[in-house]
Amino acid sequence: MEPAKTERAGPKVPSCPRQCGWRNGSEKCFHLSWAAATLTAALGFLALSSAQTASPAPSLALSSTVKPAPKGDIARGKIIADRDCSFCHGEKGDIDDGETPRLAAQIAGFMTAQLEAYRSGARKNEHMNPVAKTMTDANIADTTAFYSALAPAEPYPVQDPALNAAGQKFHLEGRLSSTTQADSVQACAVCHAVQGEGNSALEMPRISAQTPKYLETRLKEYRQTSSYPSASANAMKIAAQKLTDADIVALSSYLSSYSSGLK
Repeated sequence: MEPAKTERAGPKVPSCPRQCGWRNGSEKCFHLSWAAATLTAALGFLALSSAQTASPAPSLALSSTVKPAPKGDIARGKIIADRDCSFCHGEKGDIDDGETPRLAAQIAGFMTAQLEAYRSGARKNEHMNPVAKTMTDANIADTTAFYSALAPAEPYPVQDPALNAAGQKFHLEGRLSSTTQADSVQACAVCHAVQGEGNSALEMPRISAQTPKYLETRLKEYRQTSSYPSASANAMKIAAQKLTDADIVALSSYLSSYSSGLK
């Protein structure tokens, strides 16, 4: 009688936002490989651009070196936010003007990176640079702790169900090209999470429940700007370059009408 055969468990496949379970012989999901390829390309692009004499556009600077956000005091952060931030961003970080980002429940590390970039001048904004230059590291930690602890902003009502469905599909699945992987666009959820709540470990921002106009403006800026001074921002540029106007409208419609409620 032959001894019973035991199955050997294969390597664990990393979690995919699409939960596809796809294997390609290297035990890695194609969508995760796709994300890694995009970030690798951005790093190479950053190295190339840094060797050129032309200075890169400083807007929308994202941290290229992930580091833990310092712990801040929420109560002190509220005092600073009420004094210096609420006029533009809203008392609860839920401003609705379409021009200003909503900060409610935003990723603390992402906000820290932006404030540090404004403070150093790496990122330019006529309103934010003067404010950030007055902030100490402790001020930044307190302010970001306050906003990250708030409940997410209220989502926008759905105006066009078909448009939202198209945006949801793109957010979760991206667009797989029928020709080459280089022509494809990775799913937003790979970096920004399935519910658009962002990724604290990677300092990727919450993108759900922003205003549609703000999302459209930022995506078009990524698409049009020549280069950025950080790898993560250049990774976003690589993805945005392949977005059509229709893609941007659909994504902005869906993400603005969706609030994950997660922090």
